[in-house]
Amino acid sequence: MALGVIEAIKSLGLSVLDDVSVIGIDDSLTVSWSPYLLTIWRQPIEQMNEVTIDTLLNEVNCKRDVPQGVSLRGTIIEKDSSRNTNKNCN
Repeated sequence: MALGVIEAIKSLGLSVLDDVSVIGIDDSLTVSWSPYLLTIWRQPIEQMNEVTIDTLLNEVNCKRDVPQGVSLRGTIIEKDSSRNTNKNCN
């Protein structure tokens, strides 16, 4: 979807990076193709799967009475479709 957004931005005569930043979710081979070099947010899929399976097994085995919140950290992989996001903002 993000690649389509980049094409739409270009068709409007705008510039990715100068006018608009675009960030996709997860990695695929196409996001590294030369005209795109899309910045992505990589989700921790393996950890997400483990937590989901653990949660379901605990639910099935009645080991947890209350819902549990879980936070997992993803990673931003910066390429040419966004400005530097690692600024020190005070």
